[in-house]
Amino acid sequence: MSTSLQSLNENQSIQEWATRIKECRNSNMTVRGWCSEQGSAVIYSLVETAKENKLDPYRYLVYVLDTARKLD
Repeated sequence: MSTSLQSLNENQSIQEWATRIKECRNSNMTVRGWCSEQGSAVIYSLVETAKENKLDPYRYLVYVLDTARKLD
């Protein structure tokens, strides 16, 4: 994948997660409650984001969920 296309994909992923985080914060719910309500779509999206960025999905999930826990 070319560098510019990879950069575009990374920016798109960042924008998608910025939108999700904004939705979570505006929901007046805890991170845990919001994620539970969103269900497996969030986990699937995290796994796909990791794959697109050539990251280990398991390690990425651990990192993201640990970071989210600290925000709550």
